[in-house]
Formats: sequence, structure tokens, C-alpha cells
Amino acid sequence: MKSLVRLTPFALLVVAGCAAIDGIFGNSSTCASATAYIVGTSTSGTMGQGNCRGPTGADGQLYSFTVSAQTNIKVMVATSAFTPALALFTSTNKAIGATTLDGTLRAFLPAGSYQIFVSTNSGKGGAYTLTTPNTALGGCTSSTGSIADSDVGFTIKGATFTGQITESDCGALNAKTHWYRVPLSGSDTLSTSVTVDKPAGLYFLDTSGAVIVTKELPAAGSWSYTYPSTTDGTYTLRIESRASGSASSLPLNYTVTLQ
Repeated sequence: MKSLVRLTPFALLVVAGCAAIDGIFGNSSTCASATAYIVGTSTSGTMGQGNCRGPTGADGQLYSFTVSAQTNIKVMVATSAFTPALALFTSTNKAIGATTLDGTLRAFLPAGSYQIFVSTNSGKGGAYTLTTPNTALGGCTSSTGSIADSDVGFTIKGATFTGQITESDCGALNAKTHWYRVPLSGSDTLSTSVTVDKPAGLYFLDTSGAVIVTKELPAAGSWSYTYPSTTDGTYTLRIESRASGSASSLPLNYTVTLQ
């Protein structure tokens, strides 16, 4: 059974990871280059051999990849030697998402170039395998609405993607939920558009997890919201499978555009 945690801001995840993994192999040199990686393939590495100091400040191993169109992937590190920590960045080192829990994160990425940084959260090294299969949200069965980092969709401005909420997704009773986390700087403006084919509750949360705006759609329809960010950090879009006062109707299909 996967560990369930309350969502925390991305910055806290990175700091927490670095506290446990910073400098354990004595590598002080910043990564001069990244190992080229092709999405959808499998590659092997050994933590502790050829490490460098990556964008998180920890030492580990850096990979780069490019996608030519909107791509939804699950970044996974499998190992029995150590507890992996994962971080995803743009090619200019802008943080997208991270996890120090189970070596898995889901990414919903527009065309562009990106970096994966693999490190250790257990003070140990050893062999590992990196893979990036296609992904969709959902699959957790929490009865509280709390979800693991591997159930969150990490995404950025410029992404457009579709999703489907089903009975197997996170949430209590009939209110099944999908979550997407978007990093913004204090000068960013994010325009969010969501289209649903059934009743839905839509929520936009700030960096502390407080709800900024709520939109209840009692039937199929669309919602657009523009947010001028004033604080650096990770914001959250929550899509819930029923609007206030209406019965849940599943599956719920939706499309999200972030500009």
C-alpha cells in the first residue's frame, strides 16, 4: 500500500530531499552536462558513481530529454539499493515537481526540453533503473482525499491535456478528485481553462493550499480563470467529480489548458 501524505509546496519537498541527500558522496562539482535520455525507454545507472551536484543542490545524476508535442509520462526510478528522490526541471533549471517518497512522479508536459535529477533520500547508493512510461491520473483509493506525490500531476504553463475521473480515483464517497500542481514565479500570470462533460467542482489553490477561487459547474461546460501570481511557489488545480448539490456522475472527462 502506498504511503499517503498531505500535499506540501514543492519548495518544501526539495528542501526536505536535500537535507537527507546533500553531499553524501562528497561530490562538490556542479553537473556540467546531462546524460541524454529518450522518453519511453529504460536506462540503468549506479548512484554514487559519476555523481555531480544538480539543480536541487544535492549530488546525484542528471538526465535531459526533449519532447516534440504534449507528452504525459510517469517518471519512475526502481531500485532495491536505496530510497530514490526525483526532481523534474525545465532546461533552464526551473523546478516543475519533485518527490522524496516512492521514486515516482507524473508529468504533463508541453513540447520542450527538460531535465530529470535522480538522487538518494536514504544516504545510500547502488544500482537503479529509470523509465518513463505513458501515464494518466488516477488509480489511488484514499478514503480521506489525501494523496501520494505519485498521484499528483506536475505540469507547467503551455500544457494542454485531457483526463478522466473514475470510481478508482482519490476522494471520499462520490467526490473523486484529480490534482495538478503548477510552479509560478511572482511575476507570472496563469490563464486556466477547463472543459468538463458532466457536473464538476473546480478549485484553484495558492502556495499554502488555501482555496483562491471555486467554480461549480452543475452540467457539462467550461470555466476560465486568470491568476496574476504574486508569490513564487507551486499552485494547485483541483478537479472534483461532482458540483455542490448534484450527484456524482462518473466517468468525468475533462480538458485542461494552461497559458
